[in-house]
Amino acid sequence: MEAWYVCDRAHGTLGEPNCQSIAAAPIDEAVGELVAAMMTPAAVELALEIRKEIEAQCDEADRLRRRAVERAQIDADLAQRRFMLVDPNNRLVAGTLEREWNDKLRALAKAQEERERGQQEDRLAFDDAIRDRLVAMTADFKTLWRDRSLPNRERKRLLAYVIEDVTLVKLPEEGTAKIHVRFKGGRTETLTAENPKSSAQQVKTPLNVVELVDKLLDDHIYSEVASILNEQGIHPGGSPPLLGWRRSGPACGQR
Repeated sequence: MEAWYVCDRAHGTLGEPNCQSIAAAPIDEAVGELVAAMMTPAAVELALEIRKEIEAQCDEADRLRRRAVERAQIDADLAQRRFMLVDPNNRLVAGTLEREWNDKLRALAKAQEERERGQQEDRLAFDDAIRDRLVAMTADFKTLWRDRSLPNRERKRLLAYVIEDVTLVKLPEEGTAKIHVRFKGGRTETLTAENPKSSAQQVKTPLNVVELVDKLLDDHIYSEVASILNEQGIHPGGSPPLLGWRRSGPACGQR
């Protein structure tokens, strides 16, 4: 089954035709070749060192958030003890201490929420199995990338560790597609891939072949033209070797 990259935003939001669709095979091959060239052992080791630095920064930020939670917990416990020791008959003082206790509990809850949110935002999950595969890819990425048994979801997971996003622009007039690749860290690369030919384009005889046939017919009969083209390995689009190929129009020798 062929895979395609389709921009369907206009169709989904406005009911208009899809913006563009591009066959995935040439795109995947071009991006795979680029990543294969970029994935050297030194590059992977550098990425892992950067990862360790980020994790250290996350640990330090979490340590500060944990201390904020501990201080809030101490303040809340102290406010609770003050409230529990007050004379219930002294309603004015009891009310003030109860409000103070509630404020401290809210501050504690906020500190805990901020720590949890910070952990989710800062902590980047690092899978040891994926790390091993990243290192292994430097030795033979092409073999792994072209392994038909490798599910596409695994390919995406592998690329997600080095590529931020890919933007595709189809250029129908050139028969190509521009591939703008943005790597983690901001580096960008632009590639060009040939778009697969449509069925009509595959069976259409190239214009240069038609012009060559017209030129040969000035001095050769049809069978001679067919032999010359066959010797040069030139066939009509998607067709077998020529056998007495004829063109429509005046017979040989007529003008």
